[in-house]
Amino acid sequence: MITTVAIAERARQEAWEEIAGVIEARLAQEWPEIEIEIDEAYERERDDRMRSLTLDLERELATARQRRETLDELDDSFGAWSG
Repeated sequence: MITTVAIAERARQEAWEEIAGVIEARLAQEWPEIEIEIDEAYERERDDRMRSLTLDLERELATARQRRETLDELDDSFGAWSG
């Protein structure tokens, strides 16, 4: 008997495989000639790359939040009306 947990786990694994395939296809399309050599230096610099990526994502998130707040303020169709 297949359990709900097993079904969910299989669906999760299939979703990650699909995501990985999309990422690989996009990388192959946009950077077909670049081959990254994974050596000791690449591994050593991983933490720095991850910190840089995190900072980039945090900046983009802050920008998106600010944009959303601005749009929310502009969409005050009846809020100022005292009737």
